[in-house]
Amino acid sequence: MIVLDRECTQTYSCVAEAEAILLKHEESQRTKCSYAFQKLISIYQRCSTAGWDGRSAQPVSLMSLRGATLFLVTVPESFCCPVPGVCANGQISLEWRKQDGRLLSLAFDDKGYLNYIVFLPEGQEHCGAMPVMVGYNKTITDFLQKILE
Repeated sequence: MIVLDRECTQTYSCVAEAEAILLKHEESQRTKCSYAFQKLISIYQRCSTAGWDGRSAQPVSLMSLRGATLFLVTVPESFCCPVPGVCANGQISLEWRKQDGRLLSLAFDDKGYLNYIVFLPEGQEHCGAMPVMVGYNKTITDFLQKILE
């Protein structure tokens, strides 16, 4: 696994790096999750200025967009794509939710971290934070498997 550079500022190079990784990913995954990718870009365009919610919401950063995009391209093809969203604290989120209450919510901050919360059957809950990584992430993939069972 490669830990992404946390010092990456909001520059063209961050976007170019994310686009290069997207281009390398298999066509089937990009097609399968094309709605999610489009939604991520729409969120960034709409919410990259302070107060985007008409109140005091923090702006979404390129680092948050980068983290969510990099994570999305590494979702195993056997899993369904998440629903993208945005939090008032400026974090982009990816969520997998089931009607029975199971949930995996990932939020990507402007410092290169992934914050997660998981609600599993029988009332089990887990939460934590970790650096955004390129490639297989066993912790998150294991939670995702339990959500989608």
